[in-house]
Amino acid sequence: MSGTILVTGATGRVGSELVRLLAGAGVRPRALVRDVERARQKLGDAADLVAGDLNRPADLDAALAGVERLFVLTATSRGQLTQERNAIDAAVRAGVRHVVKLSVLDAGRESPLRHGVWQGDANALLVNSAVDHTVLQLAFFMQNLFGMVAGGAIRSSAGDGRVAMVDARDVAAAATAVLTDCPDWARNETLVLSGPEALSFDDTAKVLAEATGVPVRHLPVPREQVAAMLRQFGAEEWYAEDVAVFNDLIAAGRVQAVTDTVRRLTGAEPRSLGDFAREFAAVFQRAAAPPPGGWRAG
Repeated sequence: MSGTILVTGATGRVGSELVRLLAGAGVRPRALVRDVERARQKLGDAADLVAGDLNRPADLDAALAGVERLFVLTATSRGQLTQERNAIDAAVRAGVRHVVKLSVLDAGRESPLRHGVWQGDANALLVNSAVDHTVLQLAFFMQNLFGMVAGGAIRSSAGDGRVAMVDARDVAAAATAVLTDCPDWARNETLVLSGPEALSFDDTAKVLAEATGVPVRHLPVPREQVAAMLRQFGAEEWYAEDVAVFNDLIAAGRVQAVTDTVRRLTGAEPRSLGDFAREFAAVFQRAAAPPPGGWRAG
């Protein structure tokens, strides 16, 4: 493969792993970052860093000069659609040959998630553009669990519904495969990424407890409490409600589809939650430990 690859979202959990994998494959990517020095601390010398902001089209035009492939990943925020539209429009102006975009599962105008609508609108812009594209959709990162086991309890209103979790590193590996050597079947398609199984939060708690040796349980709570917990930690109202709605989707069985896309793209099986939990046992042990004084959640 020849030609420059530009990565947005390069300092996040998917983007930083994507940069690492591209560099390991002998491809030195370009990364659009807000703060070059902070990004260098995260990425080292694995990428050519370009300062810029997705909210400024001129920054994107400069960053995309000479770029053949673009990876679009933006933070979930009110400005997400604007940022992704800016990136797609700039890719068209720059003559980019292939855009790979990360998206929430089942994004579109009918999504009950506000950010699902935003991402769906951006996906539609990309699909209807003149640029070859691949949209990679997923339901839930395994890494999300790091912040969900406080005091040894996973609180949700998802009941016994199941969700197809995936390791962010497997998402990055899939994106690497598409960016470096895209198979024909993945070009101009929307692909769903998942791990090897769909798990309920009861199942998840058992896997985490077995892998880490720390008691973890699933504590069902009303959906209103799910949103209230997020607001308590400073989340905006729309985001807190989106998380509650996502719990509804899990309960309704709408995010449990398991696919073989990661294996087909990368040649390797995606990580299981058990393998993930054993690898990050120390992280889960710290998160699940009761606070000082011995209080345990629930």
